[in-house]
Amino acid sequence: MKIRHFLTVAITGVGIISLAIAPIAPKAVSQEIISEISPEQSASATHIISGDTPEETFGNLIDAYAEAWSSPDGTLDIEAVRVLYADDPDLVFYDAILPERFENFAEMQQAGEELFADLSSMKLTPAGDLDIRRYDANLAWTTTVITLDAQRIDGTQITFPMRQTAIWQRRGDTWVMVHEHVSAPIGN
Repeated sequence: MKIRHFLTVAITGVGIISLAIAPIAPKAVSQEIISEISPEQSASATHIISGDTPEETFGNLIDAYAEAWSSPDGTLDIEAVRVLYADDPDLVFYDAILPERFENFAEMQQAGEELFADLSSMKLTPAGDLDIRRYDANLAWTTTVITLDAQRIDGTQITFPMRQTAIWQRRGDTWVMVHEHVSAPIGN
């Protein structure tokens, strides 16, 4: 089996404190139980996103992602979206919407608001095919397919499957995306 190397970075509030390169197997998936978050903790939206297994936890995260980016009236609830993403100033996110590459969440927020300005509704629906790769207790990579159904203000209907790859990092008791890549198939 070919072994790849994964760069692990330990980060504190003041910066990087250590780097380590560790070998990982391409299909290494830990079945560790992710600790549940107690009801006494903050009422942050991400505190409801937990489960007894990685499949349940990351299934809940993908459901929360789809719900946050959905809108029956064409308005974007950016705070519902924001809790799913790390707010580090130097993270890169890729999306199927222009400009496609975002240097941080603020840039993605601006593009999302511009997208929603042309929509009367949008619904994302997880379509299955969720694959979870756990590399340690605090880092995971997910891939999934999500169906996008939207209607533009001019009445044009848009429907297509999106592919989403996300790298999640557990920070304290919550999981946040530190990288995302969304794409759509050519020809739809």
